[in-house]
Amino acid sequence: MSAIQIAELVHELETHQIELELQNEELVRAQLELSELRDQYADLYDSAPIGYVTTNHTGIITQVNLTFAEMLDVPRPLILNQSLSAFIVDQDIYYKYKKVIFDTKERCRCKLRLRKQDNSYFWVSVDSIRLESPDQGQYLILSILNDISARQETEAGLEKTRK
Repeated sequence: MSAIQIAELVHELETHQIELELQNEELVRAQLELSELRDQYADLYDSAPIGYVTTNHTGIITQVNLTFAEMLDVPRPLILNQSLSAFIVDQDIYYKYKKVIFDTKERCRCKLRLRKQDNSYFWVSVDSIRLESPDQGQYLILSILNDISARQETEAGLEKTRK
């Protein structure tokens, strides 16, 4: 190779190196933005004033936020990979509820009682929807759970005064 060809090749490699460095800087910037968005999403999910639970097609809890764990007085790691039905007092209502979700694929709502770690219970309003999972033939149930114990107690008190 001549000196001119070598100089052109060196210039071309330097130009390519600069382009790669610019691309790398852009990738680093994009990664930082994604990390910030992920952290914001995690904060929103965990700090929400209602419980979030995701179960797989067999009813096993795959994701849960801190609010739901606090509702049950159970550490989050001990809830994951457990059956949601293990925390439910009203099994008959839950069974019918799951059947409606499985059959209709529409948003469903019900009221039922959940059991805390100390075996006391509390009332929740459950709102769920079925989503198809990327796995063939599988699906996920996304649920929000709102503690309605105070409202249930008030309604029960009103009912007693009516009698």
